[in-house]
Amino acid sequence: MFFDFKFKGENMIKIQTISKISVFVSCLTVIIIFFTLIEMKSQRRDTYKPTIIPAGQQIFAEADSAYAEAIPTSWTSYCQNDNELQIKPLDHFEVILYNIGNGAAKEINIKWKFNISGYYEILSELNKTIPLYKDLKIVNDWLSWSINDSIYGLITLKNDFFTEVDYILPCSIEKTGLRINIPYSYIFFVSSYIQLKYQESLKKDMTNFLIHPIYLNILYYDIVGNRYKNKYRIDLEIIIIGLEKESKTVNFSAWFIPTSK
Repeated sequence: MFFDFKFKGENMIKIQTISKISVFVSCLTVIIIFFTLIEMKSQRRDTYKPTIIPAGQQIFAEADSAYAEAIPTSWTSYCQNDNELQIKPLDHFEVILYNIGNGAAKEINIKWKFNISGYYEILSELNKTIPLYKDLKIVNDWLSWSINDSIYGLITLKNDFFTEVDYILPCSIEKTGLRINIPYSYIFFVSSYIQLKYQESLKKDMTNFLIHPIYLNILYYDIVGNRYKNKYRIDLEIIIIGLEKESKTVNFSAWFIPTSK
């Protein structure tokens, strides 16, 4: 009996080649299915993913003209009416958070941070050349100040930087967003700095205002418990500053500009 070993060897090579190709195609199919499932999961997650951002606004700050040398800590802004195109003034300034994602955000933890020690040192130095405060100090998480017997204040710093919110609906549902307070200590330090710096500039012909930013950290969850965290740097850019000569109070307007970190 005669065997064609050459023919048999060629067939074996072909079979091995086909087997290798089949294995490669099978592996490639598994990889494609794997990434398809990941993409489907990502798309499904995007359907309920929230995204929280702060809105840019214009601030109008003024002092109570009934008190001489009062600082401009009365910050106001404007917001849009729910069902109208016109804007209306707010009684006090609030940061507006919008959920631009597709799903609701829950268990929102909001934390503010700014260079409070830097502001305190700057104000202390400015107060030496432009006497405004009879007393200005930070002791055991308490910020206290007094200008005269009629104007004085006290802020608990440990409670001034944190806010918790139960939920924020997408802005496609809740168009007005969520309004939260900016730390009162930040308003105090910025207003005091602008007041003293502007009065100094009138004497020294200087207009170099260095306003430190404030940082906003937002931690929240979606409806199935996925965790998200956003960080923003918020700058104030002065638009105009004015001085009431009789009361010696300063008024100003500025842009409130958030940028993602």
